[in-house]
Amino acid sequence: MRVFLALAVLVLVPVCAQSAVVVVDLVSQQEEYLPNEELVVGVRIANQSGRTLHFGRDNAWLMFDVQALDSKHVGIMQEMPVKGEFKIESPMRAVRPFNIAPYFDMTRSGRYFVTATVEIREPGWRETVQSNSLKIDIVRGATVWQRDFGVIGANASDGSPEIRRYTLQKVNLMNNRMKMYLRVSSQDETKVYKVRPIDYTMSFSRKELRLDKYNNLHILLQTPRAIARDYNYSVFGADGRLILRQTHNADFSRPALSSDNQGLVRVKGGQRRYARSDVPQISPKEKQPAAKPEPEGPSTEAEPKKLTSKAVD
Repeated sequence: MRVFLALAVLVLVPVCAQSAVVVVDLVSQQEEYLPNEELVVGVRIANQSGRTLHFGRDNAWLMFDVQALDSKHVGIMQEMPVKGEFKIESPMRAVRPFNIAPYFDMTRSGRYFVTATVEIREPGWRETVQSNSLKIDIVRGATVWQRDFGVIGANASDGSPEIRRYTLQKVNLMNNRMKMYLRVSSQDETKVYKVRPIDYTMSFSRKELRLDKYNNLHILLQTPRAIARDYNYSVFGADGRLILRQTHNADFSRPALSSDNQGLVRVKGGQRRYARSDVPQISPKEKQPAAKPEPEGPSTEAEPKKLTSKAVD
């Protein structure tokens, strides 16, 4: 049985695999995901109709359908909100991203096929257009580290902590690359708060993990970049939120995690290398060292003061 994510429209309209003038494609940045990882699918609509098209007036303009490899439709966890008005002029195209992971039961390992149906509702024109089929593989990771920790919840009347679990998982991808993931869950792993990728890694990669006094997780991971001399330093909160991400290079000394007497963690050794992947992003002005002030002194006509070039912010 086909599952619709929106209210049924009581009007018969033609269904086309692809309209001659409106094309719908599904795109994704990757093909492999872990169970419960954010799975963002982009709905790309190309308009060659010669008129402006309007979408997103309600929750009925877009419907997703997910099938497993055995052609069985996967279960719906909850209705997916897709409302949000936008328009596409001709001849233009637009992409709208949707995280489908919380709404479809795709936690079992295997291959899935995602399709979408977009409804065109313009004066004098009613038509539904179906997208291509997007292949998604759900894979399992190998656990390489675990640590339970406590979180003081607002609903804990007796002040007892809620026990959660950090889990580090390594995944072998189809392109013969390895990737490290962080999973934050309840202690019994029945509830998953976040699954997110950390970085690419190698079989011999060094890694260090420490919790600070706030139970934030600090990870220093050796990556394949710069001939395996770049390290990813990331800090995650108890809900899996990424707090900090930096790159540290080991050309002159190897970076390592260090804790002080106050329970705070930082990186010692190595050399900080600014990258586009930094969180938070550092502006070019902050990256640039401050120009040294020129020494003040009397100038004479015989020896005029030399002009020096200063860095421009």
